[in-house]
Amino acid sequence: MPHRLVNALLGAESLRGIGTKAFSDLRARIGMLFDEEAMRYVKALDSAGIPDDSVATRLYQATYNLEVAR
Repeated sequence: MPHRLVNALLGAESLRGIGTKAFSDLRARIGMLFDEEAMRYVKALDSAGIPDDSVATRLYQATYNLEVAR
């Protein structure tokens, strides 16, 4: 009954247009949410900083020394 009432008031074509516009708006809002989450992730990675090349070598040496100590 509500669908027929809205269809009678607005017309079938207008109803399809409203649905299309709502779907497009929903996709845009979801895209915006994903973009905001991606930026939050990128900011967290950027704030962590990029370690210099010697960090990997020191980590390897520390692991080796630990194994030798066992």
